[in-house]
Parts: sequence; C-alpha cells; structure tokens
Amino acid sequence: PNRYRIHQVIAGLCQLKTDYPDPFQGTDFNWDVGGYGKRLHLNGSEMNAVVVANFRVTELSMIPGFQHTGTWYDYFSGDPVEVTDVSAFMSFAPGEYHVYVDQPVNFPTGVINTQVEPTLVSAFPNPSTGAFSIAYPQPIDVKTLHIFDMNGRIVNAQCAIQVIGNGNALHVNPTLLSEGVYTVRAASSAEAYTTRVVLTNCR
Repeated sequence: PNRYRIHQVIAGLCQLKTDYPDPFQGTDFNWDVGGYGKRLHLNGSEMNAVVVANFRVTELSMIPGFQHTGTWYDYFSGDPVEVTDVSAFMSFAPGEYHVYVDQPVNFPTGVINTQVEPTLVSAFPNPSTGAFSIAYPQPIDVKTLHIFDMNGRIVNAQCAIQVIGNGNALHVNPTLLSEGVYTVRAASSAEAYTTRVVLTNCR
C-alpha cells in the first residue's frame, strides 16, 4: 500500500484500539509472520480480531485462522464475512490486507482500498553483482519503496536508492545485501510497480 493508505490503516487501528480496547489489553494473542502471508490473532473477552496481509507480488491463498465460525466484519469496509470453516483458505491479492472483528463496531468513515495491483517492470542488469536500475513505463511520484527478501522481510535500510531523471527510473545500490532473490516494490498514490532481482557475488 502507498503511504496514504498506510496512514489510513494506522489511524483506523488506533481508533479501533481506542473505541474497543478489549482485545488489545490482554496477553492472549498469537502471530504467524514466517512467510509471505502474515497473520495476527487478538483474543479478548468481548471481541476478537484477526489481521491478515499478503506480502507477495502475486495472489496468495492462505488460512486467516478465524477463532470461531459465524459472522465476522471487515473493519475497513464494514462488510460482513460469514465463516463456516475456520480452516478454510481465502485468496488475497498482492499487497492486500484486512482487519476482521467478530462484533459490529463503529467502522471508519469511507471505504479504504486494501489493495494496490502491482505492474511488473524489469530491472537491469539482472542477475546483478552489485547496483542495478529499474525503468518505469512513465515517470511516477514514488511514495513508498520497499525491498523484500524471500521471507518477506523489508531490507530497505541496507540499500542506497536514488531517483534518476524525472522519476522514470530508480538506481539501487545493495552493497550490504547478501546473495539471493529480492522483490522491489515502488508505489505512487495511484499505482504500484514490482520486479524481482537476483543478486550474485555481492561485495
């Protein structure tokens, strides 16, 4: 998601915690952040919550792991979700994320778009033994840029990133990254661009 949507999500979660603190106050929670599909379960005495997110650049089928069957609600849209099998898979688009609660609450005003469809672009040289560049079909005003390793962890802090020209290309210098496959995702307010880069013999 772009920076604006991230602020919306954070603001929404803060409002949920303020208005309905029950699931946030205890120590009964668990999370699964080992792969591209991230899950967080918050268990309260009056309300439960499930946070799910797809960090892949392609569609992902995963089990949200709802705590029980019945009617749940998408907090950002207010839409009801009927859960008949807590072990059922659900499909999530690239970058899609949701917060589900099992009680009707005061949902945020307006609907938050919980996904940004990425457009695939190419990096060059690829594979690369050092710095590489990414060219876009048109200049974009990059709001967020993330580089993920194969475990879905953001490793931006280990890269020097420079915008080239009028914004239609980026130059990335991954001097502190080890060999491997990485996903680079840049997003503007309206669109997102994603590519994969193979780093070899990095120094």
